[in-house]
Amino acid sequence: MLKVAFDLLLLRKHPMEDFNFSVRHSIILITILGALTGLGDFNTSILNPLARIFIGLGTTWFVFFFGVKFIGWWLKKKQYWNKEGSLFNVLAAASLIDIVSAALTVCGLPLLITLPLHIYSLIVFGNAVKGATNSGLGYAILGLVLWTIVVMVIVVIIGLARGFLFL
Repeated sequence: MLKVAFDLLLLRKHPMEDFNFSVRHSIILITILGALTGLGDFNTSILNPLARIFIGLGTTWFVFFFGVKFIGWWLKKKQYWNKEGSLFNVLAAASLIDIVSAALTVCGLPLLITLPLHIYSLIVFGNAVKGATNSGLGYAILGLVLWTIVVMVIVVIIGLARGFLFL
């Protein structure tokens, strides 16, 4: 799994068959990303690091689970993916660079400095999906952008609902 993930960082294409590794590795990768995301969120009033880790885990797993479903729907829409192979593993392997940017944020680097890694993450994601499903790079990146927009709308709605409930 790590070899495939590091190859993705170098923008090497891999067919869907290369992502048939154990889902356990992907679960560990996403869990690490969630924990680092929670620890790196300094804009919260929650001081307990364990609570921040759990919030980061919950948020990351929600976004990732929704992303796998959304990208699956997006790729099936144009018949780029026929539900064969593990799209979950493709997205998890493409998320390796996000762990690097989350770790740098935990170390105190501002988001503006890690922004180039986030932009490169879009290219890694698009290239991974393109290689695994034979879709276009632009189509894959557009799917990621739409996924992000939908998740942000959901988060805003949840935040507004939470604000109305706890006024």
